[in-house]
Amino acid sequence: MNPGALSGKKVLITRAAGTSDEFAAKLREAGAEPFLAPVIAIGPPDDEAGADLGVRIVETYAWIVFTSQNGVKAFFERVWAHGDDARALGDTRVAAIGPKTAESLLRYGIRADFVPERFTGDDVAAGLLERTLPGDRISLYCAQDFRDALAETLRDGERSVDVYPAYKTSPRIDPRNAELAREAGVWTFASESSVRGLLANLPDAAALSQEKTVVCIGPVTADGARAAGFAVSAVAEDSTVEGLLEILFRTGAASG
Repeated sequence: MNPGALSGKKVLITRAAGTSDEFAAKLREAGAEPFLAPVIAIGPPDDEAGADLGVRIVETYAWIVFTSQNGVKAFFERVWAHGDDARALGDTRVAAIGPKTAESLLRYGIRADFVPERFTGDDVAAGLLERTLPGDRISLYCAQDFRDALAETLRDGERSVDVYPAYKTSPRIDPRNAELAREAGVWTFASESSVRGLLANLPDAAALSQEKTVVCIGPVTADGARAAGFAVSAVAEDSTVEGLLEILFRTGAASG
C-alpha cells in the first residue's frame, strides 16, 4: 500500500452492492475518495432448473470451474437447499479463476485444486488441459453472460464441457449512480456487465469517458468497454483488488 499515492482522486466503483468494501477501504488508505455506484445487481439465472442440475450431478464431472465468488455462493446455496454440504462435490476436482474465488471456496471448506497464476480464461483453459485427458467432463458454474471462449477452448482440446449459468447480472438503476459517475475522475470496471450497467444509468457515459481515467480489470472487460465506445486508459492484467490498485498507482489515476 502506498499511503497518499492517490490523494484527492475520486474513484468510481461500479461493482454490485456488498462486493466493494475491501477495494473502497484500500482506496481510502491510498488517499482516494471512493464513490460506490453499484450499477448492477446479482440475481437468479433465467434457467434455475439448469443451475440446480449442475449442483445435483456435480459428482459426475472430473472438474468444476468457478469463475467468480458469486458463482461459489450460488452453488453452495443450492447445495444447502438440497440438504447437502461440501461433500456433495465427491471426488470432483475444483478450479477457481482468481484468488478471491479461491478464498470464497475456502469459506465453504473447499481448497481449490487449481488456481492459475494469471486470472484469465485462457490460463484456466491451459491449466485444465494439462490436468485432464480427452473425454474428461468439465462443469463451468458461471454467470449467465459468461463468454464461451473458455468452453470452446476446452472442447477444442476434446474435453466434454457443460456450462451452467449460476446467476445473472442486471442493470441497477439509481439516479445517484449517474451523479457519482459525473463527479468522479476515475472510473473502474470489473466486468462487462458493469460497463453495461453504467450505460443504463448514464446513456452518455461513453462520451464522458473521454474526460475520465477509465481502468478495467482484464482484457475481456477492457474489450467490452471499448466496444461500447469507452476510452480505456489502463487495464489491470491481474484480476484482483491488488491488481487494480497497482494499475491505479502506476497511472497515477491521471484525470482523477
